[in-house]
Amino acid sequence: MRPAGLVTALAALALAGAPAWGLEIEIDSQISQTQAAASVTGPGGPVQQVSVADTLTQVTVSHRQALAEGLTAEGTYWASLDTLPSGNPQQLPADNLAWSSKFLEAWLGWEVLPGALTLGAGKQVVHPSSGFSHAPLDFAYRGGDTTGAQAISDWEEGWLGAKAAWFLDAVSASVFWAPALTWDQSADQGLQYLTSTQPGGFVQGQVGVTLGSTDLRGLVFQGSGPTRGGLGLDSSWGESWTFRAEAAADANPAAWHGDLMGGTTWAGVDQTVMAELAWDDTGTSPVPTGFVRWAGKLDKAVDADAWVKADLSDGSGWLGSSLTGTADKWSLSGQWLGAWGAPGTYAVSSGLRWKILVEAKVFL
Repeated sequence: MRPAGLVTALAALALAGAPAWGLEIEIDSQISQTQAAASVTGPGGPVQQVSVADTLTQVTVSHRQALAEGLTAEGTYWASLDTLPSGNPQQLPADNLAWSSKFLEAWLGWEVLPGALTLGAGKQVVHPSSGFSHAPLDFAYRGGDTTGAQAISDWEEGWLGAKAAWFLDAVSASVFWAPALTWDQSADQGLQYLTSTQPGGFVQGQVGVTLGSTDLRGLVFQGSGPTRGGLGLDSSWGESWTFRAEAAADANPAAWHGDLMGGTTWAGVDQTVMAELAWDDTGTSPVPTGFVRWAGKLDKAVDADAWVKADLSDGSGWLGSSLTGTADKWSLSGQWLGAWGAPGTYAVSSGLRWKILVEAKVFL
């Protein structure tokens, strides 16, 4: 079956099974036009500004089912058909369809001691950070590309592994283990439509403490590289203000590389304002960034937002806005994204100049 046929078959199966099995289905179509700096002759060739059109259709099918007392299964399957195979306007040409699919999550959980001890196995997203634009504690992030706006992808993939979690009134602890998993792509082509490989496994331990309206958490992460540690804080002040801070670093003090984030959110009746400052020294050189976002309701069914993210060291950055109309079973939005800065600066090196996107979602 061709990729387009697979997408159609998956959507038809989901639509047919939704009423009977209580499936949650989302169909998302995006049409975008991007102006980017790209090499038209291949990597390393001359760079010029090009116009790239992309049409992306995605389907997710989710379900949660109680199997027995204390035993629950849940999962989300995702499929997409994209006219820009690389997913990056800097990598041309874009003349072939790209078909992808996989289980984002597929988890079997067991409450050994209700409210106190749970065990689970399968595929789960490991996402402990509360950052919106910068997420230092997401040591095992598996989302898509998100230039500028958000660290969190709408379609984030989980990790195959096992988890144990223990809860008391004000203290919690958990351990997630994801083994390294690889296979011969030429011999097992079908596996790429179920899950991605895990060439580097990891173990992550987390301890959480709640003190009134403040949540504290500490993490230790051991993967293929050096051991990493992290601390996080989220605190609510009154009904409108939330403060958060996160710090992560390698355990080796001789080769210390830090990743810091601090932010605040004010939430009113119909609008929200958030701001974050970050300092990331995990790359070739430190990158300090600032981020501000406003979101609010223009009408009962119409939402808008506007945001800006800047590299505070070289003055480059991104900015964007969106307008979204929502009904019971669908939503329609228009988005704009742009970048500014001198040649060679952080934001301009992404290749993006500006992008316009129209997105339609159907919920079943």
